Formats: sequence, C-alpha cells, structure tokens
Amino acid sequence: MQQHPVPQNVTQYQFRLVGDMTLKQFLELMGGILLAYLFYASNLVFLFKWPLALLSIFLGIALAFFPIEDRPLDQWIINLVRAIYKPTRFIWKKSNKIPPLFLFSSHSQKNVNAVTKTIKAPTR
Repeated sequence: MQQHPVPQNVTQYQFRLVGDMTLKQFLELMGGILLAYLFYASNLVFLFKWPLALLSIFLGIALAFFPIEDRPLDQWIINLVRAIYKPTRFIWKKSNKIPPLFLFSSHSQKNVNAVTKTIKAPTR
C-alpha cells in the first residue's frame, strides 16, 4: 500500500504574497522599513538617527523571519508584556459577608441538628 503524507496545518491557511513570505511577514517587514525611514527623515542627531533606523530595520526582519521555538517573535513580545503587567501574587482578603449560596440549609439538615441536640451522648 502506498503511503501519503498527511497535511498537518490544514485549518490555518496563510496567503503567500511573494515566494514563501506571508502577508503578515510582509507587513511586519514593511513596518520596520517605514519606521527606519521615519527615523532617517527626522531631524535627529546623526548619532541617534542611524542606530534607531538600523534597529527598526533589524526589528522588522526579526519579527518577520525569526521564530523562537516555533513561535513568532511578536507572540513572544506580547506574552512578555502580559507577564510584566499581570500580577504574580494573588492575596486573599477575608470578608465577613457569607455568600447566600453557603447560607442555604435544607429541611433534613435542620431535623438532624434538632435530633442531635436532643440526644445527649452518655458520659462515663
């Protein structure tokens, strides 16, 4: 019997714009290039202009083409920001108000309480 490869990623089709570059990768790359152009066209000092432009180009390339452990770099950055601003310690504060759910007592429980109060355990 002839073996056929089973497609693994059938539900997440990504449109390929140029070669193997997806639309998302193209937009990330263009965003880095646009940001670099804005830094270059600004009136910043030469010592700030070129490093910021090169950094934005590198960031655009990294976002588009460098996955880390099979995750895109933008997911890593989003998870980092979420982890920084999410509280890491949760503190329980006791409130004196008992929720109504815990105040419910059935008729059978009332009968059991009444019976146990009337019956006294023998003492030795």
